[in-house]
Amino acid sequence: MANAPTSWGKDLGRISALWGGAIAIAAVWIILDHRPPAWDQAEHLSLSMNFWWTLTHSPWWTADGWRHLWMLTPKYPPVLYLVTAGVHTLWGPGPDIAIVANALFALILLVATYGTGRHLFSSQIGLLAVGLTLLMPRLIKISLDFQLDYALTALVLVSFWCLTVWREAASPRRQWLWGAAFGLSYGLALMTKQSALLFLLVPLLWVVLTALWRRRWGRGTRRRSRAWRR
Repeated sequence: MANAPTSWGKDLGRISALWGGAIAIAAVWIILDHRPPAWDQAEHLSLSMNFWWTLTHSPWWTADGWRHLWMLTPKYPPVLYLVTAGVHTLWGPGPDIAIVANALFALILLVATYGTGRHLFSSQIGLLAVGLTLLMPRLIKISLDFQLDYALTALVLVSFWCLTVWREAASPRRQWLWGAAFGLSYGLALMTKQSALLFLLVPLLWVVLTALWRRRWGRGTRRRSRAWRR
């Protein structure tokens, strides 16, 4: 007999414990590493500091201030810098403090990994995927650098999770909720780095083409129409 799936609350506790252990190891590495940030990291750090200064030292809520805030970074979208500005507000400015933003996105990444694995397979597979994610060398490396890639990875995976659940949702309410969650997460991913469009292009095309092929405009509508014909 297959093992019964554990509750979300219990598994979230386990994920939080794994996340805390990974953050502790990363903190030790950051304390021991005294190298100055490389050029890319320094550029992103400067942009996040500009957002922090603007949000804390200028009337950004006015029309001119709001316009200035959105024009601070003409090259990159602002989501990571806004999150990091909040981190600087709480713990102060600095290159090591900026990497705390990656810790927040790490928790998002682990929850989305677990949610996708749990939905497609089982809670045990979801937890196994979380463990493998923490051990992936490439993810470990980018999590210790202050760049856009780690935040982008987390938000793209959240978008994929929401899209997957939405596609298989049975009730109209779940369809609307997960569809709204997908729109929000995908918008945030695009506002982190424009290449998010490429990473989800194939899943989006698959969903659209499947809907066109099967003419599944709305599951609830189809069920109501069949009941009316009977």
